[in-house]
Amino acid sequence: MKKAKMQKIDTIQNKINLLKQKRDAYTYRIKSSPNLQIYRKFIHLLLGAIILLIGYFTYLYYGVGILIAITFLCLIILIFIDFLRVECKINFLLYNIFTKEKEKRNLHALTFAFLAAVIALTVYSFQIALAALSMSIFSDGIAAIIGIKFGKHRIWNGKSIEGSIASLIVNLLIGYFILKAWYLFIPMALVATLTELMISHMDDNFVVPIFAGFIGQIILLLISIY
Repeated sequence: MKKAKMQKIDTIQNKINLLKQKRDAYTYRIKSSPNLQIYRKFIHLLLGAIILLIGYFTYLYYGVGILIAITFLCLIILIFIDFLRVECKINFLLYNIFTKEKEKRNLHALTFAFLAAVIALTVYSFQIALAALSMSIFSDGIAAIIGIKFGKHRIWNGKSIEGSIASLIVNLLIGYFILKAWYLFIPMALVATLTELMISHMDDNFVVPIFAGFIGQIILLLISIY
């Protein structure tokens, strides 16, 4: 009876080890791919679009207060995952595949993005916050893909003119469709593009929407005063 139990435990352990080996092989295959950066940016765009859509409809049906509460709850969950990942060395497959080197011992980019979302939704008007967060998500991903595929003229931090132009165009289009007013979306688009270009160490998912939203909110405040 005891022998049969030990054999069963060994079988389960072998299956677990086999799954770990398959996971490690799958992780290595993706991380060693020359298209890893493009895969990462594609996930960035897809996930960002889904989150923005969910957030927008939550705002429409339940208001900004509920949206902030849900976003804050998601932020707490993400910080807890980062704690398990960084401090407790627990391996999360998708995190392990798409995590940059600097994020392995720090908060993940997704956590910084939700932190920026909580601040933007709390401090800025909803339209300004939506535009700033959308600029951060879409211009970064598209600029990186354009820069990797077609970038030939490097200007700063390895970033290209082609990618920065793509970023600016995307930011202007986002601002136009969300804000309409040129005096709001043009300064925001310029600030978002320049901030994205200049950043090399800080997390752009946090800094870009904060700076772009700040400029938009200040302009809106000045217009309301005068």
